[in-house]
Amino acid sequence: MTTRHRLCSIATFASLGVICSFVNAAPAGAQAVDPLGDFLPTYLGVQGGDLDVLSTGATYDGNNFLFTATLNGVVGTTTGGFYVWGVNRGTGTAGFSSLGLDGVLFD
Repeated sequence: MTTRHRLCSIATFASLGVICSFVNAAPAGAQAVDPLGDFLPTYLGVQGGDLDVLSTGATYDGNNFLFTATLNGVVGTTTGGFYVWGVNRGTGTAGFSSLGLDGVLFD
């Protein structure tokens, strides 16, 4: 019984090592999904589809960040519309606190 248990443990450990090597090789990333048409009630501008974010993502491959977004319309169709990508590296400030958004931190 002891030998069988030991072989099973070694096989399990080896399998976990292979899985972990694939996980460690993958880029780090995050994804967020946002509901369709959920503009803030305080936003008084044009609610164009190109300003309606449906999902965002970011990955880091060890050297570069790649930011992605899926929008509810063709980019550039809302006159004057623009996007801001912010990154908080740990020392961010609440640049949108005047809008009541104290949790949005950029640096």
